[in-house]
Amino acid sequence: MHRKSVFLVLFVLVSSGLLPFMATRDGDVIGWETGPIGSLDGYIEGTITNGTAGLTVTCNATKIPNGTGGTPTPVSFTTTSGPGGSFNITVDTSDDNYQVINYVVTISPTYYLDIVKGQYIVQGTINASETHHVPPGALQLTDAALGNLTVRILNGSSGEPLENAVVTVSHVPDLPSMPFPQARVTDSSGEVVYNDIRAVETEVEATKLHFQDLSSTEPSNTVVINEGGMTTVTFNLTEDPWPFETIPVDGAASANVSRGVTVLFGQEMERVSINDTSNYLFLNSTSGNVPFHIVIPGTDNDRVDIVPDDPLEYDSYYSLTMLAKLRSSGGGRPLWRSMTVEFKTELPPSTVSGRLLDSISMLPAVNVSVSLVDQTVLSDEGGYFNFPLVIPGLHDLVIEDGYLYQGHSLEDIEVERGEEIDLGTITLVPYEWGSLNITVTSGGAPLEGAWVKVLSSKLSDDEFNLTTDSKGIARFERVRSGNVNLEVGADHHSTKVDVALVQAGKNNLMSVALVEDPLPVTVELTDESGEGLAEITSDLLVRLPEPVLFQTLNVTLYVLDSEGDRAGTIPLAPPQDGAEENTYLVRVQGNLPLEREFEFVVSSELRALDDGMPILWRDLVFAFSTPEIPFAHINGTVLLEGKPFAGIRVSFKDQYGLTDRDGSFNFSIDLSSPVEEGLFVVNMSGQGYIPFTKELFVEGGQTVEMGVISLMPLSGWYSVTPAPGQVDVDPGTNITMFFLVPVVEPERGWSHAVRVVREGGSAPIRGIYILEDGNTTLVFRPDDALEENTWYEVRISNDLKTTGNLSVFPVGNTTSFRVRPPRIMIGLVSPAESILDAFPLDGRLTLSFGVSVNRTRIREGIDIEPFVKGLVFSWVSSSEVSISALFLSDTRYELSLAPNVYGLDGEPLVEVFSLEFSTTDSYELDHSFLSLNLIPEPSSGWETGENIRMSGTSQSSVGYTVRVTLEDILLGETTVDENGTWSLEVVLPSEEIEGKLKVTLSVPGGPVAHEEEFDITVSAAASSSPQGGEEDMTWYYVAAAVIIIIIAVLVAVLYMRSQRKKAQDLLEIDYEEVDGEWEDPEE
Repeated sequence: MHRKSVFLVLFVLVSSGLLPFMATRDGDVIGWETGPIGSLDGYIEGTITNGTAGLTVTCNATKIPNGTGGTPTPVSFTTTSGPGGSFNITVDTSDDNYQVINYVVTISPTYYLDIVKGQYIVQGTINASETHHVPPGALQLTDAALGNLTVRILNGSSGEPLENAVVTVSHVPDLPSMPFPQARVTDSSGEVVYNDIRAVETEVEATKLHFQDLSSTEPSNTVVINEGGMTTVTFNLTEDPWPFETIPVDGAASANVSRGVTVLFGQEMERVSINDTSNYLFLNSTSGNVPFHIVIPGTDNDRVDIVPDDPLEYDSYYSLTMLAKLRSSGGGRPLWRSMTVEFKTELPPSTVSGRLLDSISMLPAVNVSVSLVDQTVLSDEGGYFNFPLVIPGLHDLVIEDGYLYQGHSLEDIEVERGEEIDLGTITLVPYEWGSLNITVTSGGAPLEGAWVKVLSSKLSDDEFNLTTDSKGIARFERVRSGNVNLEVGADHHSTKVDVALVQAGKNNLMSVALVEDPLPVTVELTDESGEGLAEITSDLLVRLPEPVLFQTLNVTLYVLDSEGDRAGTIPLAPPQDGAEENTYLVRVQGNLPLEREFEFVVSSELRALDDGMPILWRDLVFAFSTPEIPFAHINGTVLLEGKPFAGIRVSFKDQYGLTDRDGSFNFSIDLSSPVEEGLFVVNMSGQGYIPFTKELFVEGGQTVEMGVISLMPLSGWYSVTPAPGQVDVDPGTNITMFFLVPVVEPERGWSHAVRVVREGGSAPIRGIYILEDGNTTLVFRPDDALEENTWYEVRISNDLKTTGNLSVFPVGNTTSFRVRPPRIMIGLVSPAESILDAFPLDGRLTLSFGVSVNRTRIREGIDIEPFVKGLVFSWVSSSEVSISALFLSDTRYELSLAPNVYGLDGEPLVEVFSLEFSTTDSYELDHSFLSLNLIPEPSSGWETGENIRMSGTSQSSVGYTVRVTLEDILLGETTVDENGTWSLEVVLPSEEIEGKLKVTLSVPGGPVAHEEEFDITVSAAASSSPQGGEEDMTWYYVAAAVIIIIIAVLVAVLYMRSQRKKAQDLLEIDYEEVDGEWEDPEE
C-alpha cells in the first residue's frame, strides 16, 4: 500500500476511537484508553519542591489539527498552587478536531523564592480524561537570600538628620516586585528601615522639598545588602541654592565698612514686605544689633540696600538674616527658612608720615612734592607730610626732583593693614646753581618778545618768567643745575615745552625754535603739476579771510638765482576779483621760465575793510618753482638668433646704452625739450647681422618699452636632429646638422667648432664627423651608444664659418635633447622563484611592471603556452597584475609578453620577457563547498530511477569541474560558473544499490581538489503500471472504501447516495493529487 494511504487509514481509525493510543515518555510510561476525543479535559498535576500556596504555574503547549491541513497554534493554561506547592492544571481538550501535544510546565519566582528548576518539558500528547504527573523534584524553588537595610539621610550642609525625606529603594537586578512599600519617609533621626529585603545590589533614591534629589548629586547611590544581617548606609542631601544673592556674599573676608549689604532678590517682590525692617536681622558678632535703614533703588522692587546708620567697624564679623516671611509680588514666600549671610569687614587703613629737612641748613623743606603709590602731597611749612589712606603692600616713597632739592626715594616700605608708619626725618640735598641763556628763533631768525618760563621752580615770580630781547635771548642769572623744564612761547607762535641741562657754576646756553602760526592769507597756483610745482602758464590766486582795502593789496613776484637770492621780478597784471568771494587773481605777463625758483610776496600793509586793522603781522612769502624736464628711459632685450649677448650697443640720437649678459638694456635720455624725435638703432652688421632701426617720439619722463629685438644673421641658417628638447631619442641615434649655405671645416678641426657633450659637462663625446649634401649637412656619429635617460647638448661655436668666411653663429648656438629612459624591467612579485618548479594548480602569478600600464595591451600581449583555459587577470594596482588559469597537472608552461608594450607615459618595457614554470598535482587554496544541497535528501530514501537535483557554491573554484559518482558510476558532471555556483540533475540507476555517493571538485582533467561523501541506499519502487511508470491506483481505491465504511457507521442517518457522493469526491481529490488530471467518478 502507498505510504500516504496507510497514514490516512491509521489517522481515521485513531480519530474515530476504534484504535487505542499509547504514549511513552523518558522516565515515565503513561498508558490510558479513552472514549471519543474531546469528551473530557486533560490534567497535569504535581508539587513544587519548597513551594507555597499562591504560586503561578503555567502550561505552554501546541495545539495541532487532526488529519491533514490546518496550522498548529500555541496554547497556554495557568493555575495557582495550593498548600505546599501542589498544583493541578486543567488542559482544554474539548475540541474534537485538535490534539494538545508537546507541553512545557513552568513556574514563576516570587520575591522570597528563587527558582532552582523552573520548567518541565514533555514531548507527547495529552488527551481527554488523562492526568499527567510531574515527577517530584522536577520543579523546585529555594528561599531567596534576605537581609535588613537602614538608610540614613543627612543635611549635606549642616550634617543634621533630615526628617520627612522620601526614600525609595529598587534592586539593580531584575527581580519580582517587592511585596512591601518601596518608598518610606525618614523619622526624626533621618532613618528608614527595610526588613527582609533581598540581599542584592540596591539603588537608593531620596527626595525632599528644597533639596536636590540624591541621584542628581550622588554618583554612587547604590548599596550591596548583606545576607542575614543589618546593612546601614548614609547619604547627604544637598539643599537647593538660596533664591537671593547678596553683596558682600556669604563668607566674604574684607567687606567695605562704608557700605552695607545689597540683597538681590532675582524676582519682583512685594514692596511693603522688603521695605519692612522687621523682616531683617543685622548683627555685629560682639556688639549685637546694628541700626540700619532700607533703600529700594528704582521701582522694580527686585533689590534692597541694607544701609547701616553708622559706618561698620573695621575687622569685625557681621551677619544679615532675611526672615522667611518675606513675600514676593504674587504673595508667595521664596524662602523656606531664614537665610543668613555672614561676612567680615576690612582691616583699618594704614598711614605713612614723615618730615623733610634741608641737609645743609636743617630747616624745613617747604612745598616739596612727595608721592606714595598713587597719592601725591606737598610738605607744609614745617616740612611735614602725611598719607592718611595707604593700601597694604610693599611701596616706594618718592620725593620728586624739584627746583630746590634733589630727588630722593625710600624703597620697599612694607605697609600692613591698619598700621601707622612714621618715617621720621628725611634730609634733602639742595641743588647747585648756574646761569642759563635761552635764544628763541622763528623760521631761523631771532624772535623778540617771546616769553620763557622755568617750570621746575614751581614759582611764578619775575626771576623765572622772562621775555626775549631784540636778539631773541632771555637770561636767567641763577637756575639749579641739572635738567630744568622750560616753557617757551610767543604771539602768533605755538608754545613749546623743553628741557635745559644746567651745569653748576657755568653760563649755560640753549636755543629753542618756535613754529609760527599759519598766516590767514593763502596763495595757490592756478596750474600746477605737483605741490609747489607750477606749469609755465600758471597764474596766482590770493585767498583772504575777509574783505580788504584794495589799495593795501600789494604783491610782487621775485625770480631767484642759483644761490636762492632774489635776482629780479616777473611782470604782473594788477589783481582782479576771483571767481570766489574774498579771492584775487594775479596774472603773470607771459610764461614762467622752466627750471627756476620764485617767491611771491603779499605785503604786511594789507588792511581789513571794516576796521582798517592789519591782517598780516609780517609779509607773506609763497615759494614755488617750475618743473625740470625729467629723463626719459628706453629698455628692452636684444637677442642674436635667440641667444643673449653682452655689450651690444643701442642708441637714440647721440645717446646710447649697452646690453648686459642677459641681453637686456635700460638707458636714460636727457631731453632738451619736453618732446624729442629721433632714430633708435641696433647695428650689428659688422658681426654679420641685419641692423634694427625705429623712429621714436620720446617725452620727458616717458619709459619706452622696445620689447625683444631678435637680430637675424646676414647669411647661414641651421636646424638639427634630434630636435631641440626631444626627450625620447634612441641611444644609437646620430646627430645631424643642416645648414642653408655650405660650411667649411675649421682649421683646428670639427671638434673645436661642433661638440656634443653631456648637459652641464665640458668633455666632448668622441665620434666621427661626416660632411654631406654639398657641405650643407654635417653628421656626427658617436663612437659609443649614448647613455639612456641623459640630456646632451649640441654646441656650435663661432669658429664654424660659411664658405664666405662668415660665422654661422657669431655668438655660438646650443641645442639639447634627452636619450630615452632605460627600458622598464618586469618583476615577479609572487610566488617565490623556488616555487616555479612546483607550481600549484590553483596558483597565481603576480607581475610588477614598475610603471602604470595599459591593461588591455597587457591582456593582449601576454601569452601562455601550452594553451590554458579560464585565463583571468586581476589587477592589484595600475602597475601590478595577478594571473590565474585552469592549469593542467604535471605540465611545463611558458608565459611571454609581446614586444613594443609601453607604460601609460611612454616608458618602454623590456623587449623580450618570458617566464617558465611547472605545475604539480596539488592545490594551494581551500576549495571546499560553501554549500551543498541534495533534493530530496538522502535520509528520506531514494528509489531506483529517481531524479536527484544537486546544487552548491565553492570558493576560489571558478571553472572547476564538479563530478557526481555512485560506487564509481558517473551520474553527471558540470562546471562552477563565474559566481562560484553550480547545479546538476542526475538520474539514479534502475537497479537497487547501496554504497557511497561522491561529489568531487577539481581542475578540468586534474586531480581532485575536494570531495564530499554520502552513504546512499537506492531501493526499488513499489510497482509500475503498464502505461509507462504511472502509479498503481489499487491501494487508493482500497483506502477510499475503508474510509467510506467508517463514515457510514459513525453517521448512520446519512443516505447511502450521500456517502457514495462523498467517497467519489474524496476519490477525485486523491486522484488529482497523484496524477494531476480528472477521472470519471463512475469508474
